[in-house]
Amino acid sequence: MKNLLEYYYNIFPDIIYEKGNACYFFINDIKYYFVPFNRNINELNNLIELSNKLYFKGIKVHTFIETKEKKFYIEHEKINYVLLRVNTIENEEIDIYDIIKFNNLEIINDNKLNSLSWIKRWEHTVDSFEREVIELNNDFPLLTNYFNYYIGLAENAISYVKNINLNEENKLYLSHKRIKTPLTYGMLYNPLSFIFDYKVRDLSEYIKELFFYSKFDEDEIFNIINEELLNYSLNDVQLLYGRLLFPTYYFDLFEGVLNKEREEKELNNIINLSKHYELFLKELYYVLKSKYNIEPIEWIVNNK
Repeated sequence: MKNLLEYYYNIFPDIIYEKGNACYFFINDIKYYFVPFNRNINELNNLIELSNKLYFKGIKVHTFIETKEKKFYIEHEKINYVLLRVNTIENEEIDIYDIIKFNNLEIINDNKLNSLSWIKRWEHTVDSFEREVIELNNDFPLLTNYFNYYIGLAENAISYVKNINLNEENKLYLSHKRIKTPLTYGMLYNPLSFIFDYKVRDLSEYIKELFFYSKFDEDEIFNIINEELLNYSLNDVQLLYGRLLFPTYYFDLFEGVLNKEREEKELNNIINLSKHYELFLKELYYVLKSKYNIEPIEWIVNNK
């Protein structure tokens, strides 16, 4: 890593902290990340333009650093790397209202960083994991024993979103690929996670993350949702419910286990909370139904 930084960036940090294929270091008390760019390289220019635009508005997002040759990435051993400068106190905690405010910083109608094809992406996720599970045999019994349940949730979500009329023009909001807790400026301002999507993406992912991996206060969540409903259309509400149905938390864990980045036993917590989550979805349906005429998922609404 040190040799790459010296050769491509003419940077000579005293100490480098390495983790896998990534590292970070400090120069003049400013933190830098040298990390793999795990997205399509064609997206990089959009992310650079967006992060610079936000930074010059006074939003302290991480910014991309050029190489000596005026490029914003290098390729080493078939991996693309970028260098990011951290412009804020990244461990300082924030809350969901900071996320919602951030979502409204950039609102557009079309962009190469959008993630609108939820149905196609979800169908691809289901198909790919169905192929994976066939090859697992008995290597991961916990994952495979509950696989059909989470595939069922995913298929419910796909059917639900397919029934939403999205022919009208929909604005896209600055969002993140994933929301993790605790919420921090480091998560909020990392451009490697930036995408444009429907308004509800970050809120729905935050709710799922909070429910399965943090301290979940149902009253607080319903208060937040009721406040946001004032800014939501019928489509927004339906998309929120559809995204909450889709078990990203299970598929992320599944992938992490296969990549040896997470432990299979983490699924126990998700399984233990599954019934509670079904009841949460049932109660949420009636909260949303009180203001919008949304369709139910019958087995959830009839759940006892």
